[in-house]
Amino acid sequence: MRELTRTRRLVRRFEPGSRSLILLYHRIDRPITDPWRLAVSPERFGQQLAVLRQRFRPLPLADLVAGLRAGRPPARGVAVTFDDGYADNLLRGVPLLHQYTIPATIYITADYLGAPHEFWWKQIEQLLLEPGELPRRLEIDHPLLNWSWDLGPEAVYPAEHALALRDWIISGQAGAAPTRRHAAFLSLLHAMEPIDSGPREEILADLFAAAGVSRASRTSHRMLTVEQAQGLQASDGIQVGAHTLSHPRLSMISPTQQEIEIRHAKTRLQDLLDAANVETFAYPFGQPADFDATTVRLVHAAGYSSAVAVRDLAVSRSSALFELPRVGVADWDGDEFERRLEWWLRRGL
Repeated sequence: MRELTRTRRLVRRFEPGSRSLILLYHRIDRPITDPWRLAVSPERFGQQLAVLRQRFRPLPLADLVAGLRAGRPPARGVAVTFDDGYADNLLRGVPLLHQYTIPATIYITADYLGAPHEFWWKQIEQLLLEPGELPRRLEIDHPLLNWSWDLGPEAVYPAEHALALRDWIISGQAGAAPTRRHAAFLSLLHAMEPIDSGPREEILADLFAAAGVSRASRTSHRMLTVEQAQGLQASDGIQVGAHTLSHPRLSMISPTQQEIEIRHAKTRLQDLLDAANVETFAYPFGQPADFDATTVRLVHAAGYSSAVAVRDLAVSRSSALFELPRVGVADWDGDEFERRLEWWLRRGL
């Protein structure tokens, strides 16, 4: 009898119905450059939401978490989430979510509400991969970084060239760069990654000034303003979560800095949005190497009830509430989107 009971428990644990998915989006747009594949076009997003409504069980993240706490994630449950806090989430995403009556959680990077600049890595993309003219040689002469790059004839980068390469994605290898601009982009990303945020800001300001390019956020890449975030908070079916203050790679900063980023993001958003409680947290970048056991402990201690990471896995009974896996969504049509969701739900069974 004991063996039969154990077998039944194992069957229930691994049956497809005991699994849910958390989807990760960033932007709803069709930008000229998107080397990280963060954008889904409004047309494709609409197709994907139609599939969710017809073939799956869309539900608030809080309901998925409640099911997991009870020991059984909702069968074929799917929670939609967004990271970072781009204005297009409100302007293009929310109307479609409302059209299909699908809830979502939007994780906001608190210090970037209304920010005049983009994230540092997006600024490098803005400088080097957007069409325009730059000095032939770009140089950085800073105590923490000495860097230079000869752009050659590609100092002039016409719009048609950028459009022709709009499907290029980061490979991590400079040798795979299709132009000198792309090679410089990869080199500068690598060089600036370990530099602290203060000096990094100085470097970017000097670099943009020397290049004669405005650092102002591209209109298409603007972050939510405080007023827009308040509108999100008041929208039916929309939950706001915290994504730190400034989007650092938490595993690369001290526990004291981590606590400030995690705890103050919660209180800042609650104050700005007049929210009773910001309950859920998303780890910036979200891969296993981007946070550690100390980070998880600090998130729990800050009073969050759940936290989400980034892993291509379904949520099952064994999923940890403070390391919930999310699967990233790309600009797929409805058929491809459905195929991938079905595969994730069955993966590992």
